[in-house]
Amino acid sequence: MQGTFDTPPIVVSQSRDKLIWFLVLSLLFTFFLGVLSLTGSPRSAILVYFLVIFFALCSIIMAWAVYRPGALILSPDGLIWRTPLRTFTYSWDDFSSFFVWSPNLFVGYAAFAYSRSSTRNRFGRILSGGIGSLSPGWELSTQELVALLNEARKRWSTAANIQGDGQSNIALETPTGSVSANNG
Repeated sequence: MQGTFDTPPIVVSQSRDKLIWFLVLSLLFTFFLGVLSLTGSPRSAILVYFLVIFFALCSIIMAWAVYRPGALILSPDGLIWRTPLRTFTYSWDDFSSFFVWSPNLFVGYAAFAYSRSSTRNRFGRILSGGIGSLSPGWELSTQELVALLNEARKRWSTAANIQGDGQSNIALETPTGSVSANNG
């Protein structure tokens, strides 16, 4: 990690070591599915060929990610999320909060809730309930990354500065209505 709150920007990169593990796993899936496609029954051949192509493409993307890891650039102007394929630019006011999202016991992602005032990706927010997540494999642990992002939002968001008490209001849009909580 480079930079501090006193000397922004703060740059958090994806760990090449973690990305290499993802690449190795993807290559192993491609290899074993390739062997299975040569020895498997014709009835499942189409599915296996599809999976071989899918994991081969994942391997290519992961190799590119190892070569050019993603980065989060935090500054008073906002958050820049550089992925191996694209760059996203956000204002701090686009976010309501950051939190750890864990779809299972073994993996945790840094996730975020869009603020109600955000105009970003309205269609995607309807489908996801206003929640998004960052890619895995950062040089900080997920909990440390979430704490850093929340602190940056607290310091640099105009909405958080207007509140003045350091509390953030979380409002999630769900298909059954809205759920609001005060997180402080």
